[in-house]
Amino acid sequence: MIPDQFHLLLRTDSIPLSKVMHRLMTGYAVTFNKRHRRLGYLFESRYNSISYENGGCLLDLIHYIHLIPFQAKVVRDIDDL
Repeated sequence: MIPDQFHLLLRTDSIPLSKVMHRLMTGYAVTFNKRHRRLGYLFESRYNSISYENGGCLLDLIHYIHLIPFQAKVVRDIDDL
């Protein structure tokens, strides 16, 4: 895992992505702050998103997300993933 970021592949149906991300990020920040006895903002900026519309490149996107730790040299080789 990259220490200062994460990548998600989400499918949202009727709930807008902004609402899903708000709930996820707020819930994580509150839990993290309670666990570490701290106050204040946890995330520096808003999330970034790329819209994917049921095309033929879903498998490429999955591969890309899974290979990020290897490309960032967080893991030594593919077996460590």
